[in-house]
Amino acid sequence: MGLWGQPEPDEGTGARSAAVRTHGVRALLALALAVVTYLLFPGAPAAEAPLYEVGSVAPENVIAPFAFRVPKTDAELAAEREEAQRGARPVLSYDASALDSALARLQYVRSLADASLGTTPDARGANAAALVTAAERLGLRFTPAEVAFLRDPARRDALLDAVERTLVRSLPAGVASPGAVADLRGSVVLARGDRERLVAADSVPTLTSVLAASRQDRARPGGPVGEALYVKLLSGLFEPSLVPDRAATERRRADA
Repeated sequence: MGLWGQPEPDEGTGARSAAVRTHGVRALLALALAVVTYLLFPGAPAAEAPLYEVGSVAPENVIAPFAFRVPKTDAELAAEREEAQRGARPVLSYDASALDSALARLQYVRSLADASLGTTPDARGANAAALVTAAERLGLRFTPAEVAFLRDPARRDALLDAVERTLVRSLPAGVASPGAVADLRGSVVLARGDRERLVAADSVPTLTSVLAASRQDRARPGGPVGEALYVKLLSGLFEPSLVPDRAATERRRADA
């Protein structure tokens, strides 16, 4: 009995209670650690691999959870590469120097005509043959009727001014030669500096469309001779400002 008449505590029972408390704390710590670990590193969801019969069509896209190789014959690879290259869109790049070059050629023709045919109405241009010879070096072949038309300084200036207006209005917007887009189908890429845009091949402006649009210019001299001269000069002095960029096109084909 104890000092106050109470029974003495059993030493075995106290030891067992202390052990239970100790193991309980450890169990709680282990459980807490497991919960924290799960929250920090959640397990990946199990991939469901649907089963399909051979020859059946899957109702939705099936993505493999692993990489795999698809062996193909050399002929299959060559056919796929050729198809990818055909799908690469051709590139037309803007050439800012086209307008300056065309205007320089026009100024040369103007100076040549003034020197050969004179700049006053009474000048009859005794050296018209020099104009014809020099113009041929530019690919311009003037007929006698066209030379007679150009003898009049007022009509000549009006005609050359009309050609200049058309060049200044059209070339900065981008114009291709008809031959550059004749065989193009589908879409093409128009590149200007670091900017690119995709357009339909048949919508790319060409010299033909420029000539058609310029018919609205009423400030140039009329008549069949004046009209023929206008078309001849514009066609002969024209420089395309949209040119095929073969290097950029080949890069796109190689990437494809």
